[in-house]
Amino acid sequence: MTAQQHETTATGPVRLYDAETGCLVTKITPRELRQLQDALEEEFPEDHDYYINADTLDYLAAREVDARVVDALRQAMGTREGFDVLWRAGAR
Repeated sequence: MTAQQHETTATGPVRLYDAETGCLVTKITPRELRQLQDALEEEFPEDHDYYINADTLDYLAAREVDARVVDALRQAMGTREGFDVLWRAGAR
């Protein structure tokens, strides 16, 4: 998908969650969400989850995704080989 195809309706904070644990990973801005969407593969336009591993984190850093977001994802992954992260827009 191209940047033009990403039409997020998020206008406020977006929350990233660890899909396995349900724990909040971090809050991001709509701009940071668009960075992730532009960098990562989506299976369909309404996709709200991504598989993250060490290679993905290196790729995100190389694509100049905000370092704070990459660091939060790296910390959430911990010693696991990878994990799924979900995003949710709006207050919750």
